[in-house]
Amino acid sequence: MPLTKSKVMGAVADRFDLIGMDPRFVGRSTPLDCGWDLGSALVRSTGTDLAAYRKEVAVARELARRCERAHGDVLPYVTTRNTARDMDVIRASLGEDTLSYLGYSYGSY
Repeated sequence: MPLTKSKVMGAVADRFDLIGMDPRFVGRSTPLDCGWDLGSALVRSTGTDLAAYRKEVAVARELARRCERAHGDVLPYVTTRNTARDMDVIRASLGEDTLSYLGYSYGSY
C-alpha cells in the first residue's frame, strides 16, 4: 500500500518514511481464517431495534466459536495491546520518537 499512497500524497510523502505493515494474524503476516465471509465483515450499528441487536450478538458469538475451533491456540495473542506493541517495535526500529499511522479497516476504526 505505501507504494500506491506515496503517489497520491505527492510532496508530503517525501517527509515520511512510508512502510507497510500487516498486523499480526492479518494479510501477509500469519492470517487467521475463521470461516467467515469477509464480504459481510462490515462494522455496522444494530440501531435501536433489540431484535437486530440480538441478531448481531449471535453473529459475533458464532464467529468467536469458529475462531476458537480453528485458532484457539493463538487467540490470546490477537489483541489491540499486542498490535500496539508491534507498532512500537517498528517505531523503535526506525529510530523515531513517534509514528504517524494511516490505516483502512476495522483495525484502524
